[in-house]
Amino acid sequence: MPEMELTVHDGQVGVLMDVAKGVKPYDQSTNQYNWTPVEDDSQPQKAAKIQEQLNSAEWLDGICAQQDRHPGNLFIDPEDGKVTLIDNDMGFYPGLHQVRTPSKPGGFRRFAGSTAGLPSVIDARVYEKLMSITPAQIHQQMDGLITREEAKSTVSRVKELQSHASMLASNGRVIENWQQWRDPSTGLNAAQFQRHHAPDSYLLSVQGQSQGL
Repeated sequence: MPEMELTVHDGQVGVLMDVAKGVKPYDQSTNQYNWTPVEDDSQPQKAAKIQEQLNSAEWLDGICAQQDRHPGNLFIDPEDGKVTLIDNDMGFYPGLHQVRTPSKPGGFRRFAGSTAGLPSVIDARVYEKLMSITPAQIHQQMDGLITREEAKSTVSRVKELQSHASMLASNGRVIENWQQWRDPSTGLNAAQFQRHHAPDSYLLSVQGQSQGL
């Protein structure tokens, strides 16, 4: 995520944010998708880096109940493969105690939470950090920044994500190396597995192929 802070300009409170580098996968002004090296076989290391970050964004948005993530609200830098998430103001709503089930095409998704649903795989570093989160930590760090009810909803979502991550771990779907990983059951690599088992993943979304966005 870009560096952000609250500021005052001409007497109005607003958000000051670093400029995100790269390309928007989806240009809302033209209704066109832009190519990014998310599955570029000629640049496997860069593609793997992008895939890892897109998957990590799914877990982050699940925790935060991000309701406005779509291919026009992130940037992918084709030079270094960095993914930057923008427009992160629609999250932490008090009623979202669970990570959403993705909408069907054309379905109503406002106030629905993370558009990817429960991710199909998880990066090893994300897994370690997620499983270490406790309700006490959430309240200690978030109370005062969000309402008590919003913090309680966040605790509920984190518990659901931790349970889901544990299930993924038991099935060998914690990824340490995104270039080399293969699903133990199917032999598919990370991109292939998501293509077959995660139709609402951000991997497919940024390529205009997601069923849920």
